[in-house]
Amino acid sequence: CDKLTSIPQVLAIGFSAGVVPYMTVSLENRDWKGLNRSIEDCLDTVLYIALPVCFSMCVLAGPIYFIMYGAEELEYGTVCLQWSALLGLVTTVTPIISSMMLTLRFRRESIIYLIVGFVVKAVTFFPLMHLQGYTGAITSSVLCSLTIIFLSLSKIQNRYNVKYRRILVRMGKMILGCLCMNGAYAILKFVGINAMTGSRLTSLLELALLGVCGIAAYLFTTSLMRLPQAVFHKKLSTIIGRFIPRKRA
Repeated sequence: CDKLTSIPQVLAIGFSAGVVPYMTVSLENRDWKGLNRSIEDCLDTVLYIALPVCFSMCVLAGPIYFIMYGAEELEYGTVCLQWSALLGLVTTVTPIISSMMLTLRFRRESIIYLIVGFVVKAVTFFPLMHLQGYTGAITSSVLCSLTIIFLSLSKIQNRYNVKYRRILVRMGKMILGCLCMNGAYAILKFVGINAMTGSRLTSLLELALLGVCGIAAYLFTTSLMRLPQAVFHKKLSTIIGRFIPRKRA
């Protein structure tokens, strides 16, 4: 599960790392408008990538577990992977926000918030383990990360007057795109493609088809809402074109 949840972390950190230098420049030049824009771009980029990946891992947890570990303990493994997908989302956002805190010269506060998050995890770990079992440990880690995220974003908002309304609106559009992904998965499963029957190779091919169709549905839906343009400041066709090799004349 940990290896799978590291996928959105690597992707999101790689795409958002380029925004951090712009924060430093805006901070040095006291360009507060530019700083707010850079913070929005960083958070939007992370969420645009991490949300669909983690959502897909949650919805397709059964097929993923079946392909990797077989049908033994499938139900229990599916539940664990679904909860791990939620943990993967918050642990993707947390290091990005911690990096933002360091860039914005909140080193002392960042350390304090990490300690507070650790205390939250220490207090909730054993009670949640007793109530929920293994998933209680994941819930405790999620609460730890959410505490750090909330405290850090509140500090940034109070100090630099950052508004999160547009980020929340865009996140709502991303969630709508994820629901369309789920619709694509439901249609394919309805026609018999569930990636949990037959050999593992057949299931892997079916899972690949599910993933491609789901991502296509997400990109198409968010493109209709002009979300890629708002997040990356470029059209979706331009972004995709960069990954397609061009023929030399």
